[in-house]
Amino acid sequence: MGRDIVTLLPRLRRFAAGLSGSAQDGDDIVQAACLRALERHYQWEPGTRLDSWMFRIIRNLWLDGRKSAWSRLVKSDDDAMTAAPGGSLERELEARNELALARKAIAALPAQQREVLMLVTVEGQTYERQPIRSASRSAR
Repeated sequence: MGRDIVTLLPRLRRFAAGLSGSAQDGDDIVQAACLRALERHYQWEPGTRLDSWMFRIIRNLWLDGRKSAWSRLVKSDDDAMTAAPGGSLERELEARNELALARKAIAALPAQQREVLMLVTVEGQTYERQPIRSASRSAR
């Protein structure tokens, strides 16, 4: 398995860099994904596509990182920033600017994507489809 992962590295790096927007961040994600794959090798089903499994691990790591970053950003709301003692003015201005940029990017999303983003990141919901109940069952 290890050798097969090594042959996939160029593809994995391209995928991770594309997700993260940075070759350096992509490399960090690939490193974490390789470590996770080797630690959890027993979860891979022989006969299935190793590349698909690795891409899924990378995607999940990237999403976890984004969720964590968003969570930190949301917690640094204006009230929290004024309550934080000992921060430098320069850092506070930088954080406020980052928060404004994030809010602007979120506002630019289509309504459905914005809704899903808020439900998952702010409300802690899972991005899992729920079965739709038919009208006849709900009337009972």
